[in-house]
Amino acid sequence: MHIPFIYTEHSSTILKQSLNSIERRTYSKILNNSQGIIAVSSACAGNAIYAHHSINVIPNFIDESLFNIMNNEKFAGFNYLYIGDLITNKQVNKIIEAFSILTLKFTNLNLHIVGDGPMKKNLLQQSIKLNLSKRIKFYGNIPNESLPGIINRCQILLSTSKFETFGIVVLEALFCGKPVVCTPSGGPSDLINALNGLILDNDDIRSIVSGMEVILKQYFL
Repeated sequence: MHIPFIYTEHSSTILKQSLNSIERRTYSKILNNSQGIIAVSSACAGNAIYAHHSINVIPNFIDESLFNIMNNEKFAGFNYLYIGDLITNKQVNKIIEAFSILTLKFTNLNLHIVGDGPMKKNLLQQSIKLNLSKRIKFYGNIPNESLPGIINRCQILLSTSKFETFGIVVLEALFCGKPVVCTPSGGPSDLINALNGLILDNDDIRSIVSGMEVILKQYFL
């Protein structure tokens, strides 16, 4: 059609490096014919598929008038928060397992899980099996404008994805003044530093427990 276009990459498929031959040919055609290439994070832009192309990083953005620090009343006790889809890639089951280990050492801990997805039934059963039903609250999906209120009522955001091209909820939590504990999933590495959170060495349970405990002690004990 001879219409100039710019290509922007947001898919975690790039980070997984799981492209089949048809997808690789399609990507090659798109990249070779685009007038500009954009990715939402350094991790995304660093993929080998872009090795012979010039690529710019333009991050996702949030509404700063909506996501900010509020002086609202916190939930009782100490509260961890997860926001996102309940899917395999997000590894929320590891959050619940790590949380159960911490409850053996610290009292008055709670976990808030916002989101929905195919793993919800399994996660509910996991929380029941671990006798954590009273300490873990599942919200399901909630309107975006309600998220700042919940973020501000908790103390720490948890992000345990295997792959994350950007991590919009990480940015939202940071704008609300909340530290983030994050697995080495890619995109969030552009957002998290020693002053606002912690990127774990890996995504195993021991590392997640350690990160949750370190930030708990560093910021709040």
